[in-house]
Amino acid sequence: MAQQLFSITYSLTQRDIDQAVRLSKLYYTDLIQKLVKPYGPTSSLCSSQVEIEVRAYLEEALTGFHGLCVEALVAKEVSTNDVVGFAIALSAPGSTDCGLNYAAVRKDFRRQGVLRVMLESIKSKYSFIGLSCHPDKVPYYEALGFRADGTVFVQVSMSWGEDKPHPMMNTFDMGRSDELQMCTQSFLKLHGAKAEAIMQNLGDVQIKRMEDVKAYYQRRNDGLSHEHAMAYLR
Repeated sequence: MAQQLFSITYSLTQRDIDQAVRLSKLYYTDLIQKLVKPYGPTSSLCSSQVEIEVRAYLEEALTGFHGLCVEALVAKEVSTNDVVGFAIALSAPGSTDCGLNYAAVRKDFRRQGVLRVMLESIKSKYSFIGLSCHPDKVPYYEALGFRADGTVFVQVSMSWGEDKPHPMMNTFDMGRSDELQMCTQSFLKLHGAKAEAIMQNLGDVQIKRMEDVKAYYQRRNDGLSHEHAMAYLR
């Protein structure tokens, strides 16, 4: 039996957080709840949004400063101790439910069971896990026991575990983030008079994508395969 090349831990260090945030920057188009182009005019603003939010939750998992129910675990390469994956789960006090806010795996460690091991660890602590992901990621979560049960903005909502009423989970109000406001001001300064049109176009893209994702989910719900349902999104 091959030796496992990674281990997982809930004991974060600042180095772990920095490396996980770098992963979030690399894969921000997968993580953000918008449809964005990797090198489009809003790419810097969107990647900053993901980085700032991921760092905020990882820091909260480390310090507990704000009293939120945040758990974070990282997968680390055995030979280098570098972070190759991370997952962030939010819950409510005394609840056995959680929401998977973010999860990412370094590209060269994919298809090695990293996400599966991280999620199995989270499953051992909770009776319900909810998440949302872009349609192209749905089969990966289905293979891990999750079911598609609706849509949220431009993503498909999925869940694992008991189907029951779920408590509200406390989250950060990122709209009040000084860092994010500074990034927004930099974006406005960079693009000047074009900024409003760029943001309007981004909004139009999201509205179109929301309808497409609803259609994807409906087709899956009607029995079509992922591949056939995705054909309408391309």
